[in-house]
Amino acid sequence: MKFLKFARERGRECRLKICISPVNLIERVQTYLWDKHRVELCAVDPDGFDGSRAEVHPEQNSLIYDKNLLEKPDEMLYYIVHELGHLELHSARLKSCAKPDPVYGSIYGSAGTNSLTRYNPHSKEEAEANAFAAEFLCSAEEVFRLWRSDPQMDTRKLAEALGAPVFVVRAQLAESLYQVVFGANASGKKFKEFCCNPVQEEAATSIGHPVLIDAGPGTGKTATLIRRIEYLKQEFDAEPADFLVLTFSNEAATELQERIAAKFGEAYAAEMKISTFHGLGLTILQHHGQFQQLDANARVLDDAGQAELIGKVLGKTQCHKILKPSQIDETVKEI
Repeated sequence: MKFLKFARERGRECRLKICISPVNLIERVQTYLWDKHRVELCAVDPDGFDGSRAEVHPEQNSLIYDKNLLEKPDEMLYYIVHELGHLELHSARLKSCAKPDPVYGSIYGSAGTNSLTRYNPHSKEEAEANAFAAEFLCSAEEVFRLWRSDPQMDTRKLAEALGAPVFVVRAQLAESLYQVVFGANASGKKFKEFCCNPVQEEAATSIGHPVLIDAGPGTGKTATLIRRIEYLKQEFDAEPADFLVLTFSNEAATELQERIAAKFGEAYAAEMKISTFHGLGLTILQHHGQFQQLDANARVLDDAGQAELIGKVLGKTQCHKILKPSQIDETVKEI
């Protein structure tokens, strides 16, 4: 996925700026945090965290982390660099996170039930920070090179040599193996240049009032939308953070992200708010649902979560034997 590729590139670039050598890397990261972001590292008691191990608070010039992590310096560095990733990639949204998962920031984050989390922009940003941190600590290319260089090399030895947690090294090795098998651009797409016809151009350049485009599939709605972004960018110097681009499906949102990145660059696309209507709704619930007594961690259930919830409900329900769990309506008719 394009946004993960961009995050990984930024992670490698940031590592080059700080230092390639793993020796005294935490001290160099600490210096970089202060010089670049005016953020200071602070170890605090774990009681101050709500399900996380590190949090960045730029308004307080601090990045705090669980002091128990001092006993595990490689994991401590991963948590800190994860938060650094948020500073580098998401300066407009900075809050605490749960335990970072490098697999969630890998190519596998776009497959299976993990793809459902694309409804949630916060989850997307977490995946980006995970990818940034993993590539910062040990690039997939370097992990693969070292692994191939010595038949006796295993992931624990790799982790020791690179100064990274074992779970990160394993995720990076899996990432590199995937790229070897399927190719670095396996998920990439090439988009043809599209020129709007007069009607589409009128829709793309209309301002001062809402515009409704009524058109069928394959008629150029997405291309017209991108032309509108181009027009606002060129004529009004619109910044990427000024845009809110919404669509109905995860697939369409991903394609929009890729098309915009191809047209304006991945850095520009990464700063734009591109989501589904469901994702926007979920974000609103998470940010403001507290006023309606909703949990701030509200989320969209994947298939496994839905099955688990139904199982819990059925286990507490007084009813006749369920004939077909997949067709509850048949049981209802029998009762």
